[in-house]
Parts: sequence; structure tokens; C-alpha cells
Amino acid sequence: MRKKINYLIAIAAALTIGFGSCSKDSDPAPAKDIAKDYTGTELTATNAGETIPGGSVKIEAIDNTTARITLNSIVNGQRSFEINTTIVQTKTEYTFSGTKDIDGMKVAVEGVVIGGKAAVDVAVEITETHILNSWTFNTSKDGTDEIPDFVIFNLQNKSGKALFGGNEVTTEQYNENFNGWITLIGAMSLQNLSLTFNKDGYVGLTATSPMAPEGEQNISQPKLARYYYSSAANLLIFDAPLGDLLGGGNAALSGTIQIPFDCKIENNVLAATIQPTFLSQLLPLIPTGEPLEALLNMLDSVLSPDFASFAPIIKMLITDLAVGITDPDVTSLTIGAKLKPVTLLL
Repeated sequence: MRKKINYLIAIAAALTIGFGSCSKDSDPAPAKDIAKDYTGTELTATNAGETIPGGSVKIEAIDNTTARITLNSIVNGQRSFEINTTIVQTKTEYTFSGTKDIDGMKVAVEGVVIGGKAAVDVAVEITETHILNSWTFNTSKDGTDEIPDFVIFNLQNKSGKALFGGNEVTTEQYNENFNGWITLIGAMSLQNLSLTFNKDGYVGLTATSPMAPEGEQNISQPKLARYYYSSAANLLIFDAPLGDLLGGGNAALSGTIQIPFDCKIENNVLAATIQPTFLSQLLPLIPTGEPLEALLNMLDSVLSPDFASFAPIIKMLITDLAVGITDPDVTSLTIGAKLKPVTLLL
């Protein structure tokens, strides 16, 4: 009798283990169902309602219902942004959402995966409130303001000399000449400038460009680029669409370029200079020789007839600048600008 009871107990135990295994295997595992990399046509990414091309999203299952989501080139100033979320399955839809605070901003992420394709939306709130201004280097509407001192340009090389206007000058004279001319041309070509840093993480630009042909002189780009600012790190990053920056909206250039600045706001002045590591990567791309000549030949077509007389000077400056900053003799190069606030947005 005891043997029969032990036998029944063993069968019951085996059945219990078997049913337990079947139950575990049949548990819903939405996080594991959608774990993969999403890019190209499998991904639609938006930031504050604007489509972000060229990004990617990676979903990694932590357990059945929790996933680590990595957003690449989608969140302001972050090449890679990670957030953990709970995955909820409703029939054929998998949804997730989460928020995360980092230095300088709050980030909210919402997403859905349907049929192997992901749609992800990012909403940013900039918490560095003192950058939420409209900034300018000149505010004159009637031409009465003095020429502003806003350019930061300093080149140093081993020889201590460079060419300006075909003449050899010291680097101190070279820098002084460029600061003066860039300031003058900048003040003439972009009047009534307003560079506005908004709370949603976008920077907008409005200006008047007298040098542009008639009908193209008023510039308004409310969402020129995404940005990220951290006063703790003295860091300002612009995420600019490559298609707009290099190709006039060319869809073939689908990514973004991330431009980092060393930036401080002190005494109501925003001073930003491009980080040297980025400049060192950028310098080999600057055209010289025949490509530069082709670029200069296009200049006449983009200048207003009223400013056509400035074309030779601008061509000379561009040529000397390209030759100077691409010289292998260069030991340091600082390029940037200083802006002052126009209005407080808060």
C-alpha cells in the first residue's frame, strides 16, 4: 500500500511540475516580443512633434514586462539616451512610456510598436532657466547701434605668421583683422538678429539679411535646431539636421550633426566657442584649391545687387580663412561668439 501511495505522490509531483512549466512558458512576455533594433523604415521618431531622421532605437528586455530602451541621436545633445520602461501589450500593440531627469532637462518618452515597427515621441523640458532668453549681437532697427563686438576668433601657429589679403602678417594681426571684418560683415548681413532658446529644447532664429536677394531677406526658422545646455558642464550642444545644414533640405542627408560648444553665461553675456575636438574633425572637410574656387564662384548668385561690391572682399576673407585654419602648422584655434539677452521668456 505504501508503495502505491508513494507512486501516486510521484505522479502528482511530476504533473505539478509539468503544469507549472507550461504555465510559466505561457506567461505573456511583451518586452521580449519586441526586443530588437529599430531603424530606417522600421522607426518613426519625433521630438516636440518634429520628425527626427537618422536616429535609431534599441529595445532590450530586462524581464517579461520591463525593457531598457536606448534612443540614439533622438534626445537633445545625447548620442545615446537610456530609459527603463514597462511594456504593456494590448492585442497587437505594445506601448511604453517613461520620464527621466538629467542635468539641464527633463525627458519624457512615449512609444508604440505595431507589426514590427516602432513610433517613438520625445518631449523635452529645459530646466536651465537662465538660457531661456532671446539673444542677439545687434538689436538695431534703425542702424543707430554701434558695430557690436561679438566675434571670438583666435588662431595660433608655430610660425606666428599667416597670410591676409596676400600679405604675410603676424597671427596677432591676422586675428585682429578677421575679428574686425567678421564683426562688420556679420552686423551687416544679419540685422535684428534674435536667437531664441525655448523650453521645449528647440532654438529659433529670426533676422533680416540685407545682403540676400530681394524676397529672401527676412529669415524665420522657429525650430532651427534642437539644443541641450548644462551650466554645470559649461556645455551647449546643437543637434542640427544635416539635410538643412548642407543640402537645403536634401532628403538624402537624413542624419543630424551634433555641434558641441564650451559655453558660459556670465554678466548677461552668453559666450560660446566650438569645442577643439570637434573643430579638429571639421577642418579636413574645409574645401581648398578648386573646390574652394567653385564655392566662391557661387557667392555672386546669393548676394543682393546692393552688396555685390562686397563680393571680392568676402571671397578674399574666405580664401585666407580657409588657408589659415587648415595649415598643418596650426597649434590652436578658437571660434565662437558672444551674445546679449533681448527679452526674458519666463
